[in-house]
Amino acid sequence: MNKAPKLSPRAISRPLLALVGSLVLAGSAALAQEVNVEPMDKTSEAFVSLFSSTCVKYYRSPEKLVEEMGTKGAPELEADKSSVYLHDQPGKAWVVSDGHGAFVVALRESGTCSVFAQRAKEVDVQLMFASLVTSIKVPDATMIKVADKRSDTPQGPSHYVAYAQDRKTPGPYARFGLTTTSSESASFQALATLSMAIKQ
Repeated sequence: MNKAPKLSPRAISRPLLALVGSLVLAGSAALAQEVNVEPMDKTSEAFVSLFSSTCVKYYRSPEKLVEEMGTKGAPELEADKSSVYLHDQPGKAWVVSDGHGAFVVALRESGTCSVFAQRAKEVDVQLMFASLVTSIKVPDATMIKVADKRSDTPQGPSHYVAYAQDRKTPGPYARFGLTTTSSESASFQALATLSMAIKQ
């Protein structure tokens, strides 16, 4: 009687791995068809990017933000139009436009910096804002969420979240706030703010 040829573990593993690989690829393809992964909203991306390149970049030297806006030729709003963005406090406000939308950058004399977006996708803005602020690292501090609340306003429901640098020692720290709404009647759908405070 002829004996069956012996197969080495390597000879067995190759077809087995090929089979497993084909099953994984088939499963991944099926999953990709079932899951619709939508790209981030471009206007929301532009909004968070603008907040990062203005308020976040210059939060320790706001005078350089004024210079940057002048260098870029961003139109400065007149006092009667900028007051709503500055909450009737002294400061400057500029209109910044790109291919994805029009925004307003507002800088109060107190150093508080804000970016407004007339239109933005609420969920996308919240995700990108959280990713941005939690990635900011400073010595002797950690970023923590300090507020998360929803409320009803005359212009529709709004969602406010805030993060702050939790210092272990006395000194200045930054506080980041984001207000969003999905209401089409709102004058703006996203507002990101950075302000400074002192821990005693």
